[in-house]
Amino acid sequence: MIKKLRIQFITLALVSLLIAVLLVTGIVGAITFSNVSKDNDFIIDYLIENDGHIPYNQNPPVNQSKFNAFSNSPEAIFETRFISAHFNDSYEITDINVDNIYFLNSEAARNIIEKIITTKDDDGVYKYSDSSYSYKYVKNNKNPNYPYLIVLIDITSKSNLASTIFYYMLGVSGAILAVYAFIYTLYSRKVVKPYIEAQASQKRFITNASHELKTPLAVISANTEMIEAINGENKWTQSNLKQINKMNELIKQLVTLSKLNEKDSVDLSSINVSKPVEEAANTFGVVINNDGKTFEKDIDQDIHINGDEKAINQLTTILLDNAAKYCDENGTVSLSLKPISNNKCKLSISNDYAE
Repeated sequence: MIKKLRIQFITLALVSLLIAVLLVTGIVGAITFSNVSKDNDFIIDYLIENDGHIPYNQNPPVNQSKFNAFSNSPEAIFETRFISAHFNDSYEITDINVDNIYFLNSEAARNIIEKIITTKDDDGVYKYSDSSYSYKYVKNNKNPNYPYLIVLIDITSKSNLASTIFYYMLGVSGAILAVYAFIYTLYSRKVVKPYIEAQASQKRFITNASHELKTPLAVISANTEMIEAINGENKWTQSNLKQINKMNELIKQLVTLSKLNEKDSVDLSSINVSKPVEEAANTFGVVINNDGKTFEKDIDQDIHINGDEKAINQLTTILLDNAAKYCDENGTVSLSLKPISNNKCKLSISNDYAE
């Protein structure tokens, strides 16, 4: 029981920590990728506004205020590697600018642009070799001789940086989980110590109470039997003996529950559950009938489950005892055992009880 409780505590703590870490990692990752995407969109829009070129003669070339919301500085425009081109309604490229990129020549750039514009997607990300390019093409209103303008910027470094940050955060999150798993495992015994002490106190109380109650009950039982031997049976002595028997059964049930709580696990095996239920029903059915009540049972035979035969017999007896105690006079106690599916069954015990 204690081992199981420790495992449950460690699992719950780690799952809670995992959810919190993943949430933080996801939020930071989403913000990072969002900012990178905004920066890329701003640079592309700026190049489109200037017909696919950087206006070096403009002073200043870039409005400083436009970068306030982004991680880039105004120098980012001049650090950007990009391609621009014009094409007509037939998707024929009329001119291409590769002056601001080193890795691609005109032919390779033309092939990339032709593949992009034929997809009909006017913006997106295109991967070529180990590089990534963010692109956008629009209707060119500034130059009627070149109906359409497309701009591609190399975002490989930014994408790799954002991915690296994200993967590092996942790695750090994994390390944090490992450290806390060790800490939780190390200190879980201290955390569940109050529960262990409470269980021990409960066990001592039940054990002491059972011993303390058995002695006076035995004395009362012996005295009552002596009175019956001298003066004969009467309703008062029979009532005393009946109540003594109930108290003894209650003590046995408390001790049984206490012993069950001591076990870390229950040894289960394949059993015919109909057998222990039938035995308990036959034994207790006589008690119920002698009490002036009707006992009905409906038990399917040869129902097999994984369980403990003795524990099931005790459980059935306890439930029948409670049903009989709180049943109306001349009422009916019913027991039913039916299969549900493989290795599963349903045990139902009911009684007549008027509110």
